[in-house]
Amino acid sequence: MRKPIYTTRFITGVQYKGRFSWYVLDEQDLVTEQTLLQVDEVNTYFQQIAPYRTSAQSLFSLLYHKKYKKTVLSMYPAFFMDFDNRCMYCQLPNKETNLTWIPLGWEGMFESFEYKVPIPARYWMKGTHDMRESLTPVKA
Repeated sequence: MRKPIYTTRFITGVQYKGRFSWYVLDEQDLVTEQTLLQVDEVNTYFQQIAPYRTSAQSLFSLLYHKKYKKTVLSMYPAFFMDFDNRCMYCQLPNKETNLTWIPLGWEGMFESFEYKVPIPARYWMKGTHDMRESLTPVKA
């Protein structure tokens, strides 16, 4: 499994045709402001990023066993690409830099999207406890 790295390789949620999935994507794997995705292009895009798909269980394991790179911040989801509603959410702190990651014709939102993640896919939760809150940055 490809490991997330804070600021360069991002945990990204994707909603498409009512289904939610996690991916760990490098910057160049994200759709960009120059991208206007047509139906056939969406299928090609998903073929390209298929190797980077991961499960909530795999992400939970990385977090639980502290197997992340450099800092626990790499384990926070950074982007949510909602193909069904043509919205791109970003939780990264530098809004100006991240404007280039919003595809043409999409709405961009700089806000927490964790409430949109289906409960079974919330890998950071153990019961009702957010595991990230009790972790300090650890080098892996």
